[in-house]
Amino acid sequence: RDSNPFFSRRIGIAKDINDENIENRIIAGVRLSGKLNNNFRVGILSMQTDEDIANEIPTVNNTVISLQHKLFSRSNVSVLFINKQSTKDYEFLDDNDKYNRVLGVDYSLASKDNTWSGKYFFHKSFSPGITSNDFSAGFRTQYNNRFLNIRLSGVFVADDYKSELGFVRRTDIFKVFPRFERIFWPKNSRIQRHSFSFVPIAIWRPDLNFENSDYTIISRWQASFKNTSELQFEMFNRFTRLYDEFDPTGLDNTPLPVGGYHYTTYQASFRSDQRKKISYRI
Repeated sequence: RDSNPFFSRRIGIAKDINDENIENRIIAGVRLSGKLNNNFRVGILSMQTDEDIANEIPTVNNTVISLQHKLFSRSNVSVLFINKQSTKDYEFLDDNDKYNRVLGVDYSLASKDNTWSGKYFFHKSFSPGITSNDFSAGFRTQYNNRFLNIRLSGVFVADDYKSELGFVRRTDIFKVFPRFERIFWPKNSRIQRHSFSFVPIAIWRPDLNFENSDYTIISRWQASFKNTSELQFEMFNRFTRLYDEFDPTGLDNTPLPVGGYHYTTYQASFRSDQRKKISYRI
């Protein structure tokens, strides 16, 4: 979610001369995917988008190649190559914008009984004029059983990492987001199961001497009833550091000044019996 190297809807969208997103016509494309054998899969996508001289948009080839090999009973390792490159020279096209590439390795863990699962990746981008601080890496290890759900996870996105065919929320972040949940199965009760969970999420800025820029601490109680209805209460303790003045109203009012802000919110929700002809959620 924080560093997705490929997001297919990026193809066919480009920036016009006013830096606004506009539709960019797709000329043609080809896709090939499938199994070569029981352990090896391949996926290839290549699409060519049209030039738009009036908006200084070049014709571009967008290619993705993915190779995946099965490991053990349910795990796999993948190699990913992504290339976005102008296929013609233009006077308006800066050398730094001629191409963007990402090469990455992903490992997905899944134990035979599904007790353990995880995802581990390292991606490096290649762009003109950038030779360092251009990678993204992350990990997630999760343990599940009938009574416990424990997750340890984190992601690092360097400041100069760039995937133009992907979706990268923020760069220059080191983020950790573990999860701890205890599940209860009461007897002789209308409640089928209920749980208490604790999810701390924190972000630091590596290029600012690992200054803490954000955190959210989520405390949650959930209950599932035997009639399929559900009830949930949540508390969010948040901190946000503003590096620029910000007007949350968007009405040019007096902006919030630079600094750190703490705030807490509460949330409750209920979903009724889904087996009924009419159900609701509040």
